[in-house]
Amino acid sequence: MIRIALCGDIIFERGTVSEALAACAHEQGLSTPDITAFTNPTDFLDACLSTSDDQEPFDMVIGALELKGISGIHMTSELTAADLPNDGLRIVLCARDKLHAIHAAQSAISAYLVEPITPDHFNEVVGPLLATISQEHEQSIILRCREGVRRILASRLVYVETSGRDQRIHRVGERAPLSIRCSSRALYTILAHDPRFYKAGSSYIINLDYLDSFALHSSSARLLDGTRIDIPIRLRTALAEAISQHAHIAV
Repeated sequence: MIRIALCGDIIFERGTVSEALAACAHEQGLSTPDITAFTNPTDFLDACLSTSDDQEPFDMVIGALELKGISGIHMTSELTAADLPNDGLRIVLCARDKLHAIHAAQSAISAYLVEPITPDHFNEVVGPLLATISQEHEQSIILRCREGVRRILASRLVYVETSGRDQRIHRVGERAPLSIRCSSRALYTILAHDPRFYKAGSSYIINLDYLDSFALHSSSARLLDGTRIDIPIRLRTALAEAISQHAHIAV
């Protein structure tokens, strides 16, 4: 289920934001989102940046441009500067006029709405975001990492390496790898349905989308970020075949 956080006084022409979200999701053929409203921006930010074992991360946050004690743009900066629990978090700001909306659009937001918001405008802006989030749910995994519950898009997972009893998950644009206490085999079981992922021995899982170069006579594979991964001799032919098959699927 899609989780959405609301914060601030958002002016809606008819009904409420919650009602509009439910109607918008229904129009997209989706179930009603799980919606949590916050009156305090600090609580709002804390909730967006943290997760618990019984709650998945928020998928979208909708906030007023002007909040108590903090601007929506500052809120956006706080969110984008953090290591978010959800790789695919969408941020929507609601501005009181077009000029403020344009200013908001210059920040790292997904979309903006101009108040008073009409149902049609809301559907036009938020509907595609809900549809995309739903698709990404099918292409992501939920992991209970040492850093908390994380939703990780498979397309952003570059590689995994074993470190002691942990698996260290390296993602695109990461500030630091995530750590999860499990075996490489157990984590690969979660990823194995996706043909992009290849288990290179007991220590590495590679996303073939990020493979830069590999040759049968070479002892290592090079990833686009410059990482070199040792490939056991017994696996080199199998890796070459996996690369060939992956390239065929990509075409």
